[in-house]
Amino acid sequence: MSENLRQLVTKSLLAGGWSDFDERGKSLSAKPVNWSEASVKGIWLAIKDYKTEVGIKTATVHIEDYGLDYDNFRLLGHYQSEGRNILEPHSVLIPKTLPEGDMLTRLIAEFVADTEATIDASYARKLWLTRPVSAN
Repeated sequence: MSENLRQLVTKSLLAGGWSDFDERGKSLSAKPVNWSEASVKGIWLAIKDYKTEVGIKTATVHIEDYGLDYDNFRLLGHYQSEGRNILEPHSVLIPKTLPEGDMLTRLIAEFVADTEATIDASYARKLWLTRPVSAN
C-alpha cells in the first residue's frame, strides 16, 4: 500500500477532527469481529470520540488491502450503535491504479462526510445533538 495514500487519507481525517490512530489507538481493541489477519492487511488510520446520550463512543477508520488479486483498497469505518457497526455499508473502494489528485481527494472527502453524517444520525448521537444548548 502506498505510504502517500495512507498519509493523504489520514491528513483528510485529521483535518476533520480525527486523531492519528498510531498516537492514541495502541491500547484500543476495536478490531471488527470478521477481521482476519491472514486474509486482510489493514492499516488503522484514525480514531475519534463522539459524545452521545449514553456516554462517549469511539469510531475508527482503517484501510484494507485484499492482496494482488484485487484491484481496490477498501476504506472503512467502525462505530458500534444499535448493536452493529453502522458504518459497514459506507465503505469506499479506492482503485489501486488511481493516481493521486482530485478524484482521490474527492473520494476521501465523500467518505469522511458520509461517516460523520452516519454517526450523527445514530440514535444516541442524535439525542445528544438535539439537546438544548445549555444541557450540552
